Amino acid sequence: MQTRTRSLLAATGCVLLLGAPAVRGDGSRAEQALTEVLARHRLLLRETEVQVSSGGGGLGAELALAQAGLAAFEASLVERELLPPEAVARTMASLPGGSAARLSDPRPAAGPSRIAASVVAEKAPAHVSAAPAVVSAPSGDSADAGAARLGRLVADGAPEPLVEREVERLAGAATGNASEVRELVQEMIFVAVARTAVELQRALDAVRQNAELRAALRAELRRLRGAVAVASGELRESLARNAVELESRLRDAGDDAHRADVGLRERLRDQEPLLRNLARVGAALQDRAMAAIRASDGG
Repeated sequence: MQTRTRSLLAATGCVLLLGAPAVRGDGSRAEQALTEVLARHRLLLRETEVQVSSGGGGLGAELALAQAGLAAFEASLVERELLPPEAVARTMASLPGGSAARLSDPRPAAGPSRIAASVVAEKAPAHVSAAPAVVSAPSGDSADAGAARLGRLVADGAPEPLVEREVERLAGAATGNASEVRELVQEMIFVAVARTAVELQRALDAVRQNAELRAALRAELRRLRGAVAVASGELRESLARNAVELESRLRDAGDDAHRADVGLRERLRDQEPLLRNLARVGAALQDRAMAAIRASDGG
């Protein structure tokens, strides 16, 4: 357990911006980190709701499904005693932007909640195709590193046999007690949720940035057209050329915005099945690890 605190962030390859999870006396660091990443994920979906309502992106159905999926996932964690009841709601209320009043503001306040990935030895999460055909633990591999690896596999949509082998390996190596198994599962889920939220954040940022760019281009185009109307001679011709160029940039930005909307829609659609699968994998790991411990104790 000595390395658990370090590996919770370092081995996962994920960090929480706007400060590390607050350490309180009412749970392990694994529990607190998982609670905060779920709270930040709720806020991320809230930011998406604000963006969708202000931008008219037509993503209401996908967003509702993602929100329902997250609520069901949190309920499953409470049911399996991986999280205390209402822990996520209490943590969410303490985070910047946790107030429901933010829903009326289409733009995030300064310093919005962000979950970002700092993946070890890579700029972005590796695609599942880059995963090895067989996951094997290096000599001396810790349970924490194994939990992080399993979390990444689930988040990246790895093939089920690959995930199953890793679950069996981790469960078979369990030698601790119920508390240590609980923290192991919490760490695995933390990694998967954080990794998933990173991709959702990127998709949301792309939509927001494209919306801001198009608004800026439209404003500049209106200014130029006004200037063209009162100019004459070479100046008018120059301003008219600039306006044509801006119109072209605005069309390109519209195409980019459409791609960003599609990307966000896909990420939202991915949320519910991914969290459902994560709940299944977490339950399997918890049950099998406890069974392995009982068997080793002769029970």
